[in-house]
Amino acid sequence: MVNLSAEESGGDFLEKELGGQCFPKTNTEHSWAIQCLQNNCEEFRNLRQNSKIVNATTKDIGVGKAFVSNVLKVTISFQNNTETFVCILKVTNANISTRSKDLPYGHLAVSLHNREVYFINKLSDIKGLHVPPCYGSKECIPLKQDGVILMQYLGNSHGQVEYFNSLTMEQAQSVVDQIFLLQSHFLVSPNADLKPIVEAKDIAFIFNEFETNFDLVKQYAPEEMWKETEDEIYSLVSHASEI
Repeated sequence: MVNLSAEESGGDFLEKELGGQCFPKTNTEHSWAIQCLQNNCEEFRNLRQNSKIVNATTKDIGVGKAFVSNVLKVTISFQNNTETFVCILKVTNANISTRSKDLPYGHLAVSLHNREVYFINKLSDIKGLHVPPCYGSKECIPLKQDGVILMQYLGNSHGQVEYFNSLTMEQAQSVVDQIFLLQSHFLVSPNADLKPIVEAKDIAFIFNEFETNFDLVKQYAPEEMWKETEDEIYSLVSHASEI
């Protein structure tokens, strides 16, 4: 008996239509993700063997976590294997750059996504840098193409620290170590093609919130932590755009 590959036996999917279907709220087809996994993920190939894809279900795990992108947990089922393969599809919608009252800084989200794609493709091999394996990516082209990153699912071994929770000493040290690696890399690689993508006007809203929040900090923090530098702090913030 000869075992044919999925391609030889009529394509990747048990039902051909499934390949042309898009993931929810995206213009990214199932077939694109499967081809990326087949080319770049050994674990996927080992699970799949010669099986066809039976289904690809998704769960939006980014809701309520302050993600600008849609973060989809994708579970892929195979014809001849009861085990499933799980990965993450992170999508920045092609229409997000349209300025609106609901999302006035959508164009910035596009720039940030495309910088992330550049980083993954060009810099993720820096020794010691903790970057989840990426199996495929697409830049976001406003009004034409969703920005997509297909990456390893880490939910079974890692977790998210909510922005309102403090880091442990171990977590803080890990963050500092990673920043050190990046800084060291760019100190010895001054020609790296990383032009600024954030203009002062794009983050003006942050400084507009500063005074209220700084007043709150002063209510709880000892004076010796801020009193001597208070004038300098306000001066820096008031000139943030020029800086």
